[in-house]
Amino acid sequence: MKNVIFGKEKLDYQWDEKAVIDLCGMLSLRQLGELVRNADLLVNSCSMPIHLSAATGTPCVVLYGYTDPCRWAPRMHCKIVKSDLPCSPCDGYHGSKCTDPLCMKRLSVEEVYKSCQEILSNDF
Repeated sequence: MKNVIFGKEKLDYQWDEKAVIDLCGMLSLRQLGELVRNADLLVNSCSMPIHLSAATGTPCVVLYGYTDPCRWAPRMHCKIVKSDLPCSPCDGYHGSKCTDPLCMKRLSVEEVYKSCQEILSNDF
């Protein structure tokens, strides 16, 4: 299984070239749609690609913090990972004065990995 990183711009990070295909800054919207459609799983925060995954039937693990999964999460093929903090959801950078999103920082790799395993092993 290959991991693919994508986004608007290149990230200042050295990926393991054997484990990760870095497509940051290289995809059109149509190409992103095809990438998501052909993926086994999408892991992302609440943003447009999760809605592409819902539209194409690709399962996704979505990281929620400052947005409300009850309002924004896809209704099918979606596993939500979130931290239950009293200040979350706050609508994050789009209206609150939150400068330190603990809700996202407290999400653990283990939680995300477990959710991925559940989906990929069809225990979801």
